[in-house]
Amino acid sequence: MQTLPWSPRGFRSCARNIGIRDETLDFTVIASDVPAAAAAMFTQNRFCGPGVIVGREHVANGQLQAFVINSKNANVATGEQGLANIREVVHLVAEDLVKVTAEKLGWHEYRTIAAFQGARIEGAVFRHPLLEPKAKGTVPDGTLAELKRFYYDTAQTSNKSAMSALAAIIPPSQIVFGTDFPYRTGIDHVKGLREAGVFTDQQIASIERGNALKLIPRLAS
Repeated sequence: MQTLPWSPRGFRSCARNIGIRDETLDFTVIASDVPAAAAAMFTQNRFCGPGVIVGREHVANGQLQAFVINSKNANVATGEQGLANIREVVHLVAEDLVKVTAEKLGWHEYRTIAAFQGARIEGAVFRHPLLEPKAKGTVPDGTLAELKRFYYDTAQTSNKSAMSALAAIIPPSQIVFGTDFPYRTGIDHVKGLREAGVFTDQQIASIERGNALKLIPRLAS
């Protein structure tokens, strides 16, 4: 992520070619160093693309930290795969922003919640970029020690197989409640955590509320 000469202070931008159609610039990210107040205007057409659907979701609370612009592709009539692609772009951009911000603050001063159980963290343990030898200076205590410092939510993963794998690597104190609403409900995840049989009642209480309060104390008020 680079900063162009005309970028306002606190904002960064990146423009590059990712091969959508030709060799000209076709992909841009503009990001704020912190969450910023945001408003957006969208088409009223009922047949809108996945970028509009996901954009509406993300700006609904009046805040954004980054947005992505692509050209030479209409992004409509792409079905479920198109929606999945948009969500993957959001995830990848967010991941890059976390990395850049963490490098500025220092890893140990930055707390991160990895959504969807960290996109199945048990797989990441074996293929995460931090495992590369060149990263040893960044993670002197080892990759696993750093991964245990992250927080992981339960969105779409409140089941026995996913929670068993997560609990084998990450302590319950680093797991927080998540639902991926409106695609899954809160009660689905409440039942899932209990039916999984992985955690004690005390651990479930911490996952559902206690761990989040330690992470963000103002939620208690």
